[in-house]
Amino acid sequence: FSEDGRYLASVAKDREPRLWNLEKGTIRRVLRKHEGDTYGVAFSPKDTVLAISEGKVINLWSPGTAAEKKKITGHKHVISAVDFSPRSLSRTLASGGFDWTIRLWNTGTGTERKRMVGHRGGVRSIRFSPSGESLVSGGDDTIVKVWSVVTGSTLMDLEGHQGAVTAVAFSPNGHLIASGS
Repeated sequence: FSEDGRYLASVAKDREPRLWNLEKGTIRRVLRKHEGDTYGVAFSPKDTVLAISEGKVINLWSPGTAAEKKKITGHKHVISAVDFSPRSLSRTLASGGFDWTIRLWNTGTGTERKRMVGHRGGVRSIRFSPSGESLVSGGDDTIVKVWSVVTGSTLMDLEGHQGAVTAVAFSPNGHLIASGS
């Protein structure tokens, strides 16, 4: 969802990302058809950038004009999840992939800021905390991990799922974590 709640970005097996106008219930724009599978999608704070993972690449788009702004590469396998830091001035994007890593990127330069390694399988879902100081991830190894964004180290492992963890989220105050498998 866009920060203002007016738009939704979606990706599907047809590889054509869509921007939906939620007030009208219509498609606002269809972005160019992607060559690879698209799994992750996220709006930046203030809705100035839309990140869409396509295979091993993250495409950064201007939601207003549908112009592609930048490509970010570095993962060795498919990227399954993306999320922007809520700290708009940090220009930080997180990505998680089937190469078992989470990476933090500078969206201005496209360079990798940090690499977090600890999952024993593909990373399926990631989410920044409301403060932007930590990140939660879930993956094929059935573990939910909480990470320090500053150090890149694991703060906590939460075990108990019987299958791959495909969804994670922080509560609005950042005190609780929800996960689904």
